[in-house]
Amino acid sequence: MLGGGVSLGRLKEGALSDYRLQRVGTIFQTFNLIQTLTARDNVALPMALAGVPRAERRERAQRLLELVGLKDRAGFRPSRFSGGEQQRVAVSASST
Repeated sequence: MLGGGVSLGRLKEGALSDYRLQRVGTIFQTFNLIQTLTARDNVALPMALAGVPRAERRERAQRLLELVGLKDRAGFRPSRFSGGEQQRVAVSASST
């Protein structure tokens, strides 16, 4: 099976995990946002796990939130968002 031009069936488990981390986004029905983190930090979290430097991930997270219309609310926690806004944060997080 090919995914993004990569033969997934030939990847070892570690390489397959890296592929999923770098190239596959998952949006859950419940969004799975961390309630104690801001929208920006929720979006930046997958980048932190991928080893992206802090300044770069904050800038990219801000840009992604701007793309989904939440630029001015990047510092808010998920409890301050409607369901649709939480979904847009989750989409941004899966786009990193």
